[in-house]
Amino acid sequence: ASLGILIKSATVLENACKVDTVVFDKTGTITKGQIKVEKIIHLKEKDGLDSILYSLESKSEHPLSEAVVRRFKDEVELRDVFDFESIPGYGIKGKIDNKTYYVGSYKYLKKIVNDSSLESEIEKYSLEGYTSLILFDEEEALSITLARDEIKEESKLAIRELKRKKIDSYMLTGDNRYVAKKIASEVGIDEANVYYEVLPQDKKTIVDKLRKEGKIVAMVGDGVNDAPSLM
Repeated sequence: ASLGILIKSATVLENACKVDTVVFDKTGTITKGQIKVEKIIHLKEKDGLDSILYSLESKSEHPLSEAVVRRFKDEVELRDVFDFESIPGYGIKGKIDNKTYYVGSYKYLKKIVNDSSLESEIEKYSLEGYTSLILFDEEEALSITLARDEIKEESKLAIRELKRKKIDSYMLTGDNRYVAKKIASEVGIDEANVYYEVLPQDKKTIVDKLRKEGKIVAMVGDGVNDAPSLM
């Protein structure tokens, strides 16, 4: 306990040496979790887009939201947000000046607006290693925020050591397939072992599926969303 490690039971400790599969969460586990906003692209000529984005993101505790808040803090106006809601696996929404705005993934944009015009652009950014955060209203996309997280050097070493010991590594992430596969490739996780666009509630389902296949699974994560699959 003094090292920050809690053992659930003696049986768990005994079974640790039998583990043949390790499932990693991406953000904050494989990556540093120190996400940095590198670029913001305004798609429409509209005043106050950065203020709208900042105000919405200030209501969220997601790592991407925290990166946006750091980027804009003390630089743009913080406005009142009403009827704020977080939609796990998609993004957030809220009302500013009686108008509903959304911030989230390309999947979220397609769900609300059914707009696929940005697909090739989002794919291009993803292949460059960026996570794209889209601000939009009920009619159109308004801006794209490009953010990036760095891979922990020890992640590469750990996965290399697991592979040497014949232990399979898997990665779960809510990010899109392009970013997920790029990160996995850089740390040495096989493409077939990558689960992308995973909703928080689906992480435990994937871990349970691997266990039903006869694998002895260890899950590694750091967020509240990982808690059910860590049990």
